[in-house]
Amino acid sequence: MKTFLLSTLFLVCSLSFYAANEFELPCNTEILGIKSEEMWTTCECNNGAVAVEITWDDTADSYEVEYGLKGFQKGTGEIMEANIGNGVYIPYENLNSFTDYDFYVRAECNGEFGEWTSVNSFSTTRLNGIKSVQNSNFKVFPNPVEDVLNINFDSAFDLNHVVIYIFDLTGSVRYKSGYKENYNISSLPAGTYIVSVRDKQSSETMIIQKE
Repeated sequence: MKTFLLSTLFLVCSLSFYAANEFELPCNTEILGIKSEEMWTTCECNNGAVAVEITWDDTADSYEVEYGLKGFQKGTGEIMEANIGNGVYIPYENLNSFTDYDFYVRAECNGEFGEWTSVNSFSTTRLNGIKSVQNSNFKVFPNPVEDVLNINFDSAFDLNHVVIYIFDLTGSVRYKSGYKENYNISSLPAGTYIVSVRDKQSSETMIIQKE
């Protein structure tokens, strides 16, 4: 009986510790799950492909990406910081059409950076071309928007794990949120922004105009 009580007490304490810490994952500077793809507009309000998106598994406090022409020497490329979320957009103002690029990623935990990853690559295609908004798995309205943005999702997205990012055209994250009925972006200056909707399986993007 005494052994049973001790075992039960140990189990209860273990479950309590897990419940208190299940969302406190340790910071890790190892970069996993790297992906890159071109980002195309999904409304006829810009000139098509506007950026390259690079993402990875989010395990650290912040990240840096260094990129350059294929074969560039590490330490001589362009550096981008990712202080919110697990990805960056490299705008086409900084890229050339039909060109191969290399990039490296490193993570920062508790003020210290880990090692750069081995080399990764992406290629650009043409700078224009419109993807029809009807092919997207989410819709935004109004667009242009002044203060409150609404997003309708179809069944392709798991709303329990959806994260919405809004990037400016320099690739900086200007807004981040989980799923909500609507999104107040009144604090953003007027301009063109990239809305990125992600869950554990999917990632899609759309251009919006903020008035």
